[in-house]
Amino acid sequence: MKRRTIELVTGVNGDGLETVTYATPIFVSTEVTYEAYDITERIEEQVKFEEGKIDKVEDPLTQRGMFEMLADFTVKLYGDKFTKKELIAGLHAPEALMTLQENLRFVTQGDQSEENTQMTKKFLAKKG
Repeated sequence: MKRRTIELVTGVNGDGLETVTYATPIFVSTEVTYEAYDITERIEEQVKFEEGKIDKVEDPLTQRGMFEMLADFTVKLYGDKFTKKELIAGLHAPEALMTLQENLRFVTQGDQSEENTQMTKKFLAKKG
C-alpha cells in the first residue's frame, strides 16, 4: 500500500531545523477520496471562473480559502496526527501550497514522488 509522509518544522536551532515526520495511516478510506474530488472540482471551477470560462461561482474561493481547505484536508488525511495550526506553522512558506496540493494528488491519483517514496521507506524502517 502506498503511504505519504510530511515533514513539519517544530523549531529552529541555530542554522538547523527541528522537524517531525508524519506518515499517512496505513489505510485511507475512499470517503477521503470523495472529499479530495470535491475539493479538486471546487478549485477547478474557481479557475474556470477566473479565466472567464464560466460566468459565476456559487461560493467563490479566495487564495487563502483554498489554502485553508487544503490544510484541513491534509490534517484529515494524516489522521489528525497534528493540528491545522501545527501544519501551517510547520510548512516552509515557498513550498507550502505545493505540499498541500501534492497531498491532494496523492489521494486522487495515487501520485507519490520518488523523494517521498524514499522518505516514506526510511520513516517506516525506523518505526520497525
